[in-house]
Amino acid sequence: MYRIINILIVFLLSIQNIKANDTTNFKIEFPSQIIAKDIIIMYDDGLEQKIIDVKFVNNRAIIKRSLTATYATLGIMYPNKNNSFYSLRLLINSKAGYVIFRAGDSTKKPLSNYIIKNAIDIYNCREFLDLKKYCKKEFDANTYFSNQYNLLKNDTNLINVNNSSKQSALKAMEYIKVRGDKYLYFWYFRLNIVNELLRTNQLELYENFNAAFPTKFKESFEGKNLKQLIEGNLFIKSGETSPSFVATDFRGNVISLSKLKGKYVLISFWATWCGPCLAEIPMLQKIRQDYKVEDLELISVSCDRDSIAFIKKIAELKMNWTNIFGNADMSNKFGNKPIPSLYLIDPNGIIKFSSWEDEEKVLLEILKKNLKK
Repeated sequence: MYRIINILIVFLLSIQNIKANDTTNFKIEFPSQIIAKDIIIMYDDGLEQKIIDVKFVNNRAIIKRSLTATYATLGIMYPNKNNSFYSLRLLINSKAGYVIFRAGDSTKKPLSNYIIKNAIDIYNCREFLDLKKYCKKEFDANTYFSNQYNLLKNDTNLINVNNSSKQSALKAMEYIKVRGDKYLYFWYFRLNIVNELLRTNQLELYENFNAAFPTKFKESFEGKNLKQLIEGNLFIKSGETSPSFVATDFRGNVISLSKLKGKYVLISFWATWCGPCLAEIPMLQKIRQDYKVEDLELISVSCDRDSIAFIKKIAELKMNWTNIFGNADMSNKFGNKPIPSLYLIDPNGIIKFSSWEDEEKVLLEILKKNLKK
């Protein structure tokens, strides 16, 4: 038990590998009617969105987080009686700011009455309201289907949900591509349009990213990560050059593709809660057993958010190879595709196998042909 705790401490220290340009300093204050322990705070630093632990004292808290993006996205959510959430999304930067919620009608819309400083209320700013007006037909249809989603039981209605979301994203992209000088539209493209169209319209997303937005957005921290994500879906294929990467494993060791040049590298993207991923582990265990570490490096990249569950699972499954936790940058470089995903890179840095193109037997044949057991 103590060994696991020590490993976890080393791991938590090692994953802080992104140097921040600045720090947010943002105050949140709720009236006494709000139950602070029920509040959920989401923070997007330009690479990934995640729930953060915020300590409220007398219903007040200060958000101090690394700021690498032009703006961070702060999501504030409070549960209602229908198992959904009242929410507010703000863009904030390094300027000291605040959101103070007033009592108002705290039973019906507890997050609707507030004042803000040095923050942009995303869904009530002029840019978003103009976008909403332009896409009203598509947005209304998408909202309808989203609200009905839990009631849908047949495949036809589920297809309607997907089509409605896609049409909303395409319509919004039509509006944004000639108004890319506004940061709010770059934000919407990154967090809404790309997420919706990444599996179906990669080339269109890539063209719009390059044509619609100014260099200052494309070369920002969040812009570079977005480009990696789109390119990862377009170009990470068998026969293409693998993206370079530098990452830290859960023991604190630095892993880089350049240091692994000269050997085969098998990368597995997985998660502890993913059934197909767990079903794939025995094959990886056999590969690790059959081939020498000097010839083949095996790297598993977990998409988990629960680090303790991750540590326990790799110990339970005896995953005695390189394990990386929650590296969004590495996932983006390989297209952040649904898991499980497997890629084999040859000694020259060329992708020889992709589970999105090739069957498992192709991987085993390549290893058998090129490596000694």
